[in-house]
Amino acid sequence: MISREPDVKTELDINENYCGKDEFPMQVTRIEYTPNQITATRVAALLSSEVDFIEDVPVQDLARVASAGGLEVGTAPQNRVIFWLEHRRR
Repeated sequence: MISREPDVKTELDINENYCGKDEFPMQVTRIEYTPNQITATRVAALLSSEVDFIEDVPVQDLARVASAGGLEVGTAPQNRVIFWLEHRRR
């Protein structure tokens, strides 16, 4: 780890002695992780090449991101539970 500021930025360098390096060679040698809770800002940063990838592309933006040149959308199944709460007046 190079540096860490919680909720601001985390910088990581490759560990040249990582387990499995012969079986799983790394193409990435450095990661700068900057959390961003605003989905529109994340997507805009990706589309403008300010960042290389984002997690959790909003469903309404999947087609736009997938059709952008040089980008690839990866998907995977997931399990999740959605709670629907309703307040009923008496």
